[in-house]
Amino acid sequence: MVSVVRCGLVILLYIQAVTGTGIKCVSTPDCGWRAQCVGNVCSCDAGLDLHTNGRDCRNSTCSDSECLQCDAEQACTRCASFVAKSTGECLQKCEGSAEMQGDNFVCTESNDDNGNDDEEILIIAIVGGVAAGAVLCIIVIIIVCIYIRRTRRNINLQSKSYTGRQMDSGNVKKFSVYDNNAFGKQRPHVVRYL
Repeated sequence: MVSVVRCGLVILLYIQAVTGTGIKCVSTPDCGWRAQCVGNVCSCDAGLDLHTNGRDCRNSTCSDSECLQCDAEQACTRCASFVAKSTGECLQKCEGSAEMQGDNFVCTESNDDNGNDDEEILIIAIVGGVAAGAVLCIIVIIIVCIYIRRTRRNINLQSKSYTGRQMDSGNVKKFSVYDNNAFGKQRPHVVRYL
């Protein structure tokens, strides 16, 4: 009797190893593609095998073990993780950008040769913009300096008396100055104490 039980247990383990065991589930949405929750375990219909992730069902005619569904040319149309857009191969990790198409993740691979072009163009544009801004600022400063230099008035040194400190050279220039007598010297107010 013990040997029959052992034999039955070995056969049961072999069947589970061949067909795979599904993950525990509460309802069918807990399971993956074309899998159903039967007896709190994800299982597949006839003609489909349970994928190694225990969640999805896969078509046994596909040559790639990660492929769940393939077309006539054996190009994978549905994978457990990602489908490469250009080759149709299944990928565990997407090196480019992934987008959802239908209910499948499609990975668009980035070319190593062209992958950094956008970043290089952005860096060149930023450096060019900063350089152009610096050149423009320098030009504006030069124009302002020339304008100030030309608009200062020459002063006749004989008409006014100047101290030695004001006369660095024989040709003195002066800016327009406006007198504000509001803060000039005033007589202090007399405060009387009572």
